[in-house]
Amino acid sequence: MKKLIMSLMLCASSLSYAQSEQVDGDTFLEDYYHSDVIYQKLEISLSDYQHLMKVSNDLASKRAGMQYADYLSVAYLEAPNATDIIKVNALHHLLASFLVTSSASGEALKHSVLASYFLTRLKLLSPTPVNWADSALQRLEQQLAKHLSYGKLHVNEAVEAHNFFHDAFNYRAQNSQLAADKLLDELISDPSNVMTTTLITGAFLWLGGQVAYDDPKVLEYYVLTSFFSTRAILLSQEIEGKWQEEPNEYARMRLSSILGGWSALPKRWLAGIHNDELSKNKIEAEHQLWGNVNPGFHAVTLGSDYFSEPEQFYTGLGAWMRGSEFCNQIPSFRSCIDDPRFSFNRLVFIQGIIEHMIKLGDFNTAQMLLNARHWPDLQWDKWVSGQARWLELETNKHEIHQLWNNDDPADDPVFVTSKKRRWGDETMVCANCHQAQERHWTEEQKNTVSQPHSMVATIGDWPEFTTDWAGQSSLFQDCNSQSSWDKQQAYKKDHHVVYQHGVYRAKWWTQAEAPSNSNRYDVWEFIGWCHAGSIK
Repeated sequence: MKKLIMSLMLCASSLSYAQSEQVDGDTFLEDYYHSDVIYQKLEISLSDYQHLMKVSNDLASKRAGMQYADYLSVAYLEAPNATDIIKVNALHHLLASFLVTSSASGEALKHSVLASYFLTRLKLLSPTPVNWADSALQRLEQQLAKHLSYGKLHVNEAVEAHNFFHDAFNYRAQNSQLAADKLLDELISDPSNVMTTTLITGAFLWLGGQVAYDDPKVLEYYVLTSFFSTRAILLSQEIEGKWQEEPNEYARMRLSSILGGWSALPKRWLAGIHNDELSKNKIEAEHQLWGNVNPGFHAVTLGSDYFSEPEQFYTGLGAWMRGSEFCNQIPSFRSCIDDPRFSFNRLVFIQGIIEHMIKLGDFNTAQMLLNARHWPDLQWDKWVSGQARWLELETNKHEIHQLWNNDDPADDPVFVTSKKRRWGDETMVCANCHQAQERHWTEEQKNTVSQPHSMVATIGDWPEFTTDWAGQSSLFQDCNSQSSWDKQQAYKKDHHVVYQHGVYRAKWWTQAEAPSNSNRYDVWEFIGWCHAGSIK
């Protein structure tokens, strides 16, 4: 009886504690300790939970009117190696992840990826094991692999969520977040569609690139971009291989050749946040290999990355000029033309050359190209969002040159496809490229999908990853030594196999049980994601 009374008192005191930990009437960690969520589902002890509540409320007291979720990101961006801040961020997302919610939704998928990022960072940085976090990471990644397991890969584009995204991307930018959310829900519905994963990558790259200078959501958006871009590349490579074997059964993913830039940009930014120069350098080398795959497209991603970095400026300029030469040789190349999905591609490309020339002091070339606004087919008069900047370059090119060369980056005008950030490197944004603004396209033009040039339709020799999906070279996992799961083969305890770009370990003898079907107490245990060697 005494033990029962003490147990009830402990339960009541812990519940009272959790309910009382509020700031301005707002509860910042879900009050779940009285249920099975914190203890049973997340396996967090009372003492650990109380510590997390203390850290959480200390952060909340400093938020100065900011949304709590945003301030958690701010706290992390200000101190990316602080393990207590990482723990609170991880818990915030875990409470809406697949480990807690029974809903197989895009929202749960998003929070699961974000929780996985913070748990991975914690495992990397913590001097001692954090048992609840390590357990949560393993189980969460197993659930991610389960919810994203796929059947026969395809690239169907006749999907409502795809159409909604394209409409937002080109005409109604105010729907950008809703478009991303719809794509996540669509992926949960059909994980086999490689195009859905690709468009999710584009959606979050767009969102992350365009947010305001001090908006901490850039972190969330770029973590999601990094995860889905890695997955999009692996699935695109896999489906290309299947197409080569069975061309009547499979189709290539038509955007494959641009995925390298979409992957390198957010990973490089994250590596910068992590203060990880080694990983940053590896990602840069990886990015340049993608420049060889598609020089036209990656001229912009490389040039945007490097314009404001003195040691890399000429690398970016070289990529931009190489892309220009490439487009002159193949003017019909998709990245070199204007179409309903990139209404002002050419003007932005030309402006990129102009700004490089102004920075170099080549005012004659800059002025010659500034006259392009009088070329009728470019429709400069319809380019509402780009005109003011163009006219400023015409009028103040000498002053702008001085600002770019005065060794004070704080007063530098921003490059045409870049945006300055309070945290980390500049990010790429190209709404000026893809928003139609006042340019008119016929319905027939809008409904015509540009196919890739034969030079990039098949990649063949795919550039290899150099880091994990979050831009961390120390967590890179090479799966070349592991065999692929085979339905016909029997596996004994501790046998490792590769299945759908993940590594699994058999916990006992098994045969014909697909690894992605396993939950925590089933035969296959998820070990981690492959970054090389998962396509045999």
